[in-house]
Amino acid sequence: MSSGKLRRRCLTLTPWTLTAVRAAMVLRQKTSSAVTPVRMCERHIAVEAGPSRTQVYGFLEVNKVAGNFHFAPGKSFQQSHVHVHDLQSFGLDNINMTHYIRHLSFGEDYPGIVNPLDRTNVTALQASMMFQYFVKVVPTVYMKLDGKVLRTNQFSVTRHEKVANGLLGDQGLPGVFVLYELSPMMVKLTEKHRSFTHFLTGVCAIIGGMFTVAGLIDSLIYHSARAIQKKIDLGKTT
Repeated sequence: MSSGKLRRRCLTLTPWTLTAVRAAMVLRQKTSSAVTPVRMCERHIAVEAGPSRTQVYGFLEVNKVAGNFHFAPGKSFQQSHVHVHDLQSFGLDNINMTHYIRHLSFGEDYPGIVNPLDRTNVTALQASMMFQYFVKVVPTVYMKLDGKVLRTNQFSVTRHEKVANGLLGDQGLPGVFVLYELSPMMVKLTEKHRSFTHFLTGVCAIIGGMFTVAGLIDSLIYHSARAIQKKIDLGKTT
């Protein structure tokens, strides 16, 4: 998708960014509908709906600019240049935005990467809550031992939540929102094997440290013994 946008057929998603956005989120909501078959949206997003939850998973390729995507009930439309949702068929008191994020990453994973939103389980304590995840994405280059280069991203996140009244303005919209921006800095990681000389240097440092600690202990014992002996000698003379 070179335009960086998705058709709103399967999900309520706004245009968002980054070279590769991989999302696997499970949203639980109150509904009485029967289980529906899996639907594919542009071969990137799949939706599975059941009587007690809706599961969304897939990945997106978008532009490298700040943006957001969200999961919210109701049909979306524009009103006075404001993005709103029609929630009349739901009722604000019946919207439960409890959700579980199984995995969310911005690009491919590399050894040792930590995705802070993985296995995040959030329970909505009230109806019609708005959950916002403010994500700071840091471009990362990972150099492998075989010379291959992996260009991906890592991120940090801050969560904010509040009760919404159904409008995406100052009052907010019930749903789960991921708002992200790119960091102007880039991190470069390189895989390297430790050489034998590096190993020898480490061993020598350990041995030297052991001798230093042993010398300090020996000096402490020696001076303590001399001090005690002096007190004993002074006691004998008096």
